[in-house]
Amino acid sequence: MRLMHERHVKLMKEMDVNYRLIEEEAQDHIKEFLDKWKFLTKNKIEQYRNAFDSLKGEKEGIQNQTQAIIQASFKMLK
Repeated sequence: MRLMHERHVKLMKEMDVNYRLIEEEAQDHIKEFLDKWKFLTKNKIEQYRNAFDSLKGEKEGIQNQTQAIIQASFKMLK
């Protein structure tokens, strides 16, 4: 009976160690996945931000050109 108990305790300790190793591996895998996802997401956001800034600058340039044309047209009419 005592021998059975000792084997049981030893087996439970081994299972606990194995469980902890599996848990650490899973957490490492999840952390790696999230870090990669964050990196890719930040890059995508930066691409969108750059495209937005470019379009915003283009729009402002077109507005300035339009205003210049309108002002020149008014000067010609006077």
